[in-house]
Amino acid sequence: HMQFLNAVLFAGAGLYLLSQYEATAASAVAGFGLACLVTVAMASVWLVRLWRELPADEPNLTHGVLWSKLLPFAFWVWVTNWLVNAFELADRFLLVHWSGLSHDESLALVGQYHSARVIPILFLGLADLLATLVTPHLAHDWEAGRREQVGARLRMVLKLFGLSFTGAAIGLMIASPLFFHTALQD
Repeated sequence: HMQFLNAVLFAGAGLYLLSQYEATAASAVAGFGLACLVTVAMASVWLVRLWRELPADEPNLTHGVLWSKLLPFAFWVWVTNWLVNAFELADRFLLVHWSGLSHDESLALVGQYHSARVIPILFLGLADLLATLVTPHLAHDWEAGRREQVGARLRMVLKLFGLSFTGAAIGLMIASPLFFHTALQD
């Protein structure tokens, strides 16, 4: 729910700042920062309430036990993020250094590549958001023993998302000249 709230707040704040203040990256970053600040504040209130409800008689972890559990997890999260970001850079690196084009032509190709990824990445973010909304409901039904119902719902969700995104992609392909020539200014 927090990811959904953050995405909605970012979209609202970003669009407002871009349309009313300046149409620059700084406005988008400020919108993202504002959305993150609001969701962190809301999550903090919720976490403080939950923290107060915890039983007081549980033994505390020693620092050694805590760090021995936390450090390997943090390390592998870092490695995963590094690998994902390396994939994000590898394609651009290949376009610049292995395309055989001049410096200006290869950078123009990187710009075209980046522009071509705007909407697909938006679709991936939307799919991630929808998966975040659906997963707790499916997990609840699974834990309640309604496994056949989970399978049926999961098939329906996958078909619905697949058809919706395919339809949106077809619509984008039809509207792509307007999008790339007008909105992105070639």
